[in-house]
Amino acid sequence: MINITAVIVAGLAGAAIFSMFTGMARSTGMTKMSIEKTMGAMFGEGTGATAAGWMMHFMMGVVFAVGYVVAFNVLGTTSGWLYGAVFGLAHGLIVGSMVLPMMGTVHPAIVAGKIEAPGFFAKNAGPMTPMGLIVGHVLFGTVIGGIYFLLA
Repeated sequence: MINITAVIVAGLAGAAIFSMFTGMARSTGMTKMSIEKTMGAMFGEGTGATAAGWMMHFMMGVVFAVGYVVAFNVLGTTSGWLYGAVFGLAHGLIVGSMVLPMMGTVHPAIVAGKIEAPGFFAKNAGPMTPMGLIVGHVLFGTVIGGIYFLLA
C-alpha cells in the first residue's frame, strides 16, 4: 500500500533539493539553465511566469515521486535510496536524451526565439550542464527513495 503523504513529502523534498542543486550550479557559473524559468516561459514572461514554473516543477516532483514509489512497490524493494538513485539516473538519461532535445520544437518561447533551446543533455546551457543534469536527477531519486521509506 502506498503512503500518499510520504509520496507528496518525498516528491516536494526531491524537487526542492534538485532546485537548490541547480541554483548553486547557476550561482557558480557552472550552468545558465533555470528549470523553473524555462518551464514558466511556456506561460509567458516575468515574475508570474517564473512563479508558474516553480509550481510546475514542484508538482512534477510529486508526480514523478508517485511513479518512483509505484516502481519500488512493483520491485518489492525496501532500499529506497539506492533504487531511487538508479531510477534518478534513468530519469536523467531519458530527460537529457529525449525530452530536452524535443523542447526546441514544442516550447513556445523557444520556437519564438525568446529563450535558447537546451539541446541534447542541455549542452547549450553550459559545458557542465549535462553532468549536472544527471547528478541532479540522481539526487532527486535518492531523496525520494530515502524520504519515502523513512516516512512510509
